[in-house]
Amino acid sequence: MKRIEYIDTLKRHLQSLPQDELDEIINDLNEHFDFAQAEGKSEEEICTLLGSPIEMAKQYLPESEKTNNTRNESFQYVNESSDVNSTLRIIIGICASVILIGPVIGLYATLFTMCIVGLVLILCSVITVFGFFMTLITGISFFNILLLALGIAMIGVAVTWLSWYALLAFHRLVMRLIRLAFRTKSGGHYYAS
Repeated sequence: MKRIEYIDTLKRHLQSLPQDELDEIINDLNEHFDFAQAEGKSEEEICTLLGSPIEMAKQYLPESEKTNNTRNESFQYVNESSDVNSTLRIIIGICASVILIGPVIGLYATLFTMCIVGLVLILCSVITVFGFFMTLITGISFFNILLLALGIAMIGVAVTWLSWYALLAFHRLVMRLIRLAFRTKSGGHYYAS
């Protein structure tokens, strides 16, 4: 099954949902496909990993549509239990957020600072090349100053490039964890709080 077929099947089974909710589900699914394809997986592998689109649609449908209005006491008990679990997950998520906010901001700041340091090194190398007066003061030849500037520039490019991609990867990880932590099930629908 291909991505388009999977999404079309899912849409057909979720027609009863409000349009904005359906759009959110499809956007999340498209993000999942994009992320998995970036990791080198084919559309067929992704569809296999996701499972049946019909089963996925059942996760998002209200319970009344799944069971055709035949609710029993045991189902109500499970639903109340899942509400307690959702509340507990939210409380744990908030506590973890409060505890982890400092280190997360610190890591963001460190990676961003490393990007700035790399850019400053690149700028310093350019200034060094145009600093002809250094040959007069230090007695070092212009060729040696040029090599020094080239070395500083290469270090600056490496530091900037590595820290920028580390910052992007860390940001993706944090966003993914936030989405996962605040996803709750309420009445058969998944809502990102």
